[in-house]
Amino acid sequence: MARQVHEGTTPVVVVGDYITGLGGGVFTMFQVLKMAFLSHGYTLAIRGRPLFVEEIQAWRYGPVIPALYNACLLYTSPSPRD
Repeated sequence: MARQVHEGTTPVVVVGDYITGLGGGVFTMFQVLKMAFLSHGYTLAIRGRPLFVEEIQAWRYGPVIPALYNACLLYTSPSPRD
């Protein structure tokens, strides 16, 4: 599925990279996914527009943005750390 481009939106991978940078690289993949989801909701509520246009899916343990999930898999393991 091709990503739609809307004026004023940011690619979700850029959002994930920004969040990772804020955390200095200590966030887990699932923390980055959750913060991207929350940032998207905040932007919708406050600015009345989406932060990104990529699809969000409901997975067993919470919301996931598949485009960001797949990008994160290139750099990390999907299993949670102990």
